[in-house]
Amino acid sequence: MEKYGIWKKNSRNVDFKIKIHLFFFN
Repeated sequence: MEKYGIWKKNSRNVDFKIKIHLFFFN
């Protein structure tokens, strides 16, 4: 969870990447 918070600060496309990541792991 902490890594996602850092990524959000580094890029605005992170949320989109996380959604894809969760999608494939579901």
